[in-house]
Amino acid sequence: MIAGVSRPRYTGVMSDRKSATKRLNEATPTLDELPGTPTSVGIRELRDHLSRYLERVKAGSTVTVTDHGRVIATIVPMTYSRHMLELAAQGKVRLPTRPKGSAADFPRVEIEGGLSDLLREVRI
Repeated sequence: MIAGVSRPRYTGVMSDRKSATKRLNEATPTLDELPGTPTSVGIRELRDHLSRYLERVKAGSTVTVTDHGRVIATIVPMTYSRHMLELAAQGKVRLPTRPKGSAADFPRVEIEGGLSDLLREVRI
């Protein structure tokens, strides 16, 4: 050390500047980021960027979820069969406009006796 010249002290905080490699990687879309391309993603990556992957599914891509390299699930876009769309066009069925409800959304029905009694009565 030169007498009278002090070095800047390390404060324990890293710089906010991104490296050139990181900036290049963020700016260049990978094959997985192109719409319509199947994507494989680990659980942690999916959890950390769930909205990004769901946007890809909305755009028509399929996302395969892996756990330590083993496929455990596939997320696919919601589609209806041609037959279902024809029935809807004829007015014979209505396509859902909202997600399925949960059991808590249905009214509670009080019955006398137990479930066995109710089943016995229905079977008669």
